[in-house]
Amino acid sequence: MTRFILGSKLPVKLWELFVIFLERTIISLLIVCPLAHLIF
Repeated sequence: MTRFILGSKLPVKLWELFVIFLERTIISLLIVCPLAHLIF
């Protein structure tokens, strides 16, 4: 995914990549943490 973003010719700034990374991390944490509490 990141290779596709970096390889494309779109003018994507580094802070935009950082924000996308943070959003994906927070969303995945919000999904994984309740599931982990249900399983364990």
